[in-house]
Amino acid sequence: MSQQHLKHHRPSVHVGYQKYSTLYQKLTTIQKAEANDDENEGEEFLMNDVAGEIDERFPKGASAAVEDRDDHLRIIDNSLRKHSGQGIYERIFGEDVERLPRNVHTNTRWVVVSHDKGDTTPASVLGKEGPVFNYGNFATLAQFRMTWDDFTCLPSKYSAEMGSDREARVKLLQEVTDNGYVDETSGIVRVASDGTRFFVPRYIVWNTYDDDGNYYGQACIFDRDA
Repeated sequence: MSQQHLKHHRPSVHVGYQKYSTLYQKLTTIQKAEANDDENEGEEFLMNDVAGEIDERFPKGASAAVEDRDDHLRIIDNSLRKHSGQGIYERIFGEDVERLPRNVHTNTRWVVVSHDKGDTTPASVLGKEGPVFNYGNFATLAQFRMTWDDFTCLPSKYSAEMGSDREARVKLLQEVTDNGYVDETSGIVRVASDGTRFFVPRYIVWNTYDDDGNYYGQACIFDRDA
């Protein structure tokens, strides 16, 4: 299957899913929650209401979800800025913007995703499966057709199919581990929870570090409309 063919078959929130509420309805719910000073209600609705039929090849372990999404975003944003001179906010919204975490959490175009360190992953059900996704914004959940709860239980290696795609992923992450940061334009293929394969033409992957300089995991950002 050609890369162009894959791209046309990627999941898209612009079209919407027949089985689920439209994006407009979701964002309206968030806006209503904000008006009632109940941001958590709107965000939880957003994070848990986008999903497809979960392919049985996608296993589920214990949750690795970050407890504080805003602080987590701050950490991975600072790490990217140190590596490349531009953080998440600049890449999505441009220079000199107010850094509001909610604008990244609810973004529908730019995928922002991360996995944990792996060595402390609480995925005891799966055994040694490697790093587990611990964060994904709205665009991520829509792209992979998963809820927040399901996505943050998924070992990140299952985002690539068995064979050459997964082997390429291992090489990529090793390069990031060694160099700290990769801005790649050769493209990668990933798979959504329903088995749909999609092509990502350009992506950035980087090592993340906490405020004390300790290794924190890895993160990725890419534009769904590229």
